[in-house]
Amino acid sequence: MNMGKPKAADILKALIALLFLAVCTVSAYVMFFSSESQYVKLLLKAAQTYNQGWYRLDAGGNKVELPPLPTKINPKPNGKVRIYHRYASYDKKSICFFTHHQNARLMMDGIVLYRYEMGGGPSWLKSFRAIYHIVDLPITENGTLCLELDPLIKDSRGELNEVYIGDRAEILYRLIKNRSDKIYLGLTLCIFGMIVLLLGITTLTKTDNEKLDLTLIYMGLTDLSLGIWQLEESRILQFFFGSQPLHWCLEYMLQFLILCFALRFTYSITPPRMKGVTNVFSGIILYFAALQLGLQFSGTVQITSSAIMLYMMFISICIYISYLIMFTMRFSSRFLKLSFCISMGVSILMFVLVTLLRSSHSKTWTDFWMTIALIFTFFSLTVVVYQKTVEKFEKIKEAQLYEKLALVDFNTGVSSKTAWFYLVERFDYQEHMGRIYCLIMFDMNNLKKLNDTLGHLVGDKVIKAFCDCMRETFSGKGEIYRIGGDEFICLLEDMDEDEVRALLAEFDKKVANQKESEQKFTVAYGWAMFKPHSREDFVQAQQRADSLMYDMKKRMKSRAAMENEKGPT
Repeated sequence: MNMGKPKAADILKALIALLFLAVCTVSAYVMFFSSESQYVKLLLKAAQTYNQGWYRLDAGGNKVELPPLPTKINPKPNGKVRIYHRYASYDKKSICFFTHHQNARLMMDGIVLYRYEMGGGPSWLKSFRAIYHIVDLPITENGTLCLELDPLIKDSRGELNEVYIGDRAEILYRLIKNRSDKIYLGLTLCIFGMIVLLLGITTLTKTDNEKLDLTLIYMGLTDLSLGIWQLEESRILQFFFGSQPLHWCLEYMLQFLILCFALRFTYSITPPRMKGVTNVFSGIILYFAALQLGLQFSGTVQITSSAIMLYMMFISICIYISYLIMFTMRFSSRFLKLSFCISMGVSILMFVLVTLLRSSHSKTWTDFWMTIALIFTFFSLTVVVYQKTVEKFEKIKEAQLYEKLALVDFNTGVSSKTAWFYLVERFDYQEHMGRIYCLIMFDMNNLKKLNDTLGHLVGDKVIKAFCDCMRETFSGKGEIYRIGGDEFICLLEDMDEDEVRALLAEFDKKVANQKESEQKFTVAYGWAMFKPHSREDFVQAQQRADSLMYDMKKRMKSRAAMENEKGPT
């Protein structure tokens, strides 16, 4: 069998595959045989911890050594804590400490180097949030650092967090390194959310249904909000803007925004028969969300103390969404469904564990389990996005297929009457302003008589031969439309009258010499030149061409009648 010469595209694909294989092979070879090579230390190193050697003074002024930070100690009756550390350095360094809903002062030998106090907020807001503070230290041979912390809420009384020392670049590198898991997860969720949003917008633009499916839109907004929240949790955003009210909104108000998007996503995947259940479920969630916000705005209970309520709402939504997806969504494979069930189940268990840890005021492993929960949630949503994307694009392809089938005449393969009306109704008159078009009307002679005497199968074969003559003549020069049983329109663009006459003469020759059909046939036609400015111009051109076509048909019938009267010579 002759397979023919390989195409240029196939050769390029093969070369790309070979290049990819070569790169992977060389990389693996270098990594394997260079495993014992010496590592080169980076110029940028992480700041050192400054967690040991801290002490406090008791009522008698005696030193009391503190355990390594982070730790929690019993504060004074007013809640304030003062801790001390000997400090000496001939190089200029900076110190970084972390406060969790605490005012702070940093002093050196009684001189205040830095002060942070919350102020300017509404009366019902008792505290902003967790903040990193970086303060430049003076050069000294023998000094004493004093860090004073004043809790703003009960949960932060006596809380001491890690301290770092080094230059500012080293401190920033240390903080990014320590929070890299949340940073990577936050960026991944943000990018994934934007991709899902773009997919959702793309499917909306390709859908003409009255009822729009916004599932991907709400899922993308949920993922994007989760990503921003994780970036805020990583504290990295603090180094881009220092507005503490904005950080408080991103820390707490954004969680309620995620709640709203999650509820809207739940609505979008709820089948009609379960709308009532979803309404009741959403009403309960919204009640508790309003209660929590009301307690915050009244100053009764801070969101920091009622966060368990918010976590319980998220767990309930995850369970309900899992139920809806497992029992209403048709997965394309069992593997996808099993992957979703396992990952969503693990994420729910992790959220429950985080809730229990927070309710017991234990911060051990809380961030770790929260990260694991969000990773499995992300994987679950990825499975759902994949399935929904496949469904949506299959529907779009199906709709496009139906539209294409509606625009094609099955018997002849040319464009259909629907395609002609579609062209006229949606013609871009501004884009084609000033262009000259030629509309040609074609009609076969005596097709009805042929069908009545020889049958429709013969008539269909004649029509096909007629269409083949048109395609051979006008292919690449114009579009052909079947608007009736034996009536056709050909629309030509940017042709003068001489070119049109030449094409029609060529068409006449093809009709006269065609051999596809044993039955000879003749065709009448009429044509009109026009410049389309509105739909009416198409209508008038079609009427003129139709009138000229019938004039030609009459002349052809008269000629045929005269030839029949003369008889054979």
